[in-house]
This record gives sequence, C-alpha cells and structure tokens, in this order.
Amino acid sequence: MIARVVIIPAAGDAGPLDYAVDPAMNAAVRPGVRVLVPLGSRQAVGMITETADSSPHPRLRTILTVLDAQPLLDGTLLRLCHWMAEYYLCSFADALTTALPGSLRASVERVAHPLPAPSSASSDQ
Repeated sequence: MIARVVIIPAAGDAGPLDYAVDPAMNAAVRPGVRVLVPLGSRQAVGMITETADSSPHPRLRTILTVLDAQPLLDGTLLRLCHWMAEYYLCSFADALTTALPGSLRASVERVAHPLPAPSSASSDQ
C-alpha cells in the first residue's frame, strides 16, 4: 500500500509525497490520520490525504509511525481543504493546518539575526 502524505506545517511548495506503508500498519493508515515520516535527513509530521496501490516513484521511504488512532479530518473536511487551497490560492498543507484543532497545530517561525558589522580597525591593516 502507498500513502500520499502532505507535510504539515507546509514544507515549501512540496505537494503530496508518496510513502510506502509497512504491512503491520495497513489497518491504521487512512486518509485524515497524522503520521511521522522521514523527510531528507530529518523527520516530519504529515497527514495522509489518500492511499493508493502503486506509485510512479520507484524507491519509496516507509512511514515511521501513525500518530492518531482515528482520522482527525474526514473525507468531507479533506475535500473542503482542497477547495480552500484552490479558492484562496494557498497550499493544501496550509488549508489542512487551518482545519486542524488548535491544540494540534504546529507552527514554524524563522528568525534571522544580523551579523555585527566588521570593525574598521581590521580593515586599516
């Protein structure tokens, strides 16, 4: 089984990513369930948006664990999130994040700090 996973909060412009499902997890993997997946050299939380029997990608990484016993979003809410993404021109991941209960929303804040200006004493030498 293949699970299509959307990383939440949004990981750039990445759309759904395909992941292999361990046969032991088949019963727990359903659309609307959050999962922990490998993403590059780190791990990320994502939501399964659909399942499939095959993928066009030859090598898939495997879902690490299922985080929810029951789906957080049902089919109706997933369709609403698709509509929101198209209508409001936002990413599907942003729409999914908005639909999640507030206690389950993760946010990412990027902070940049300016470097101190080079001292003029070192430039005189």
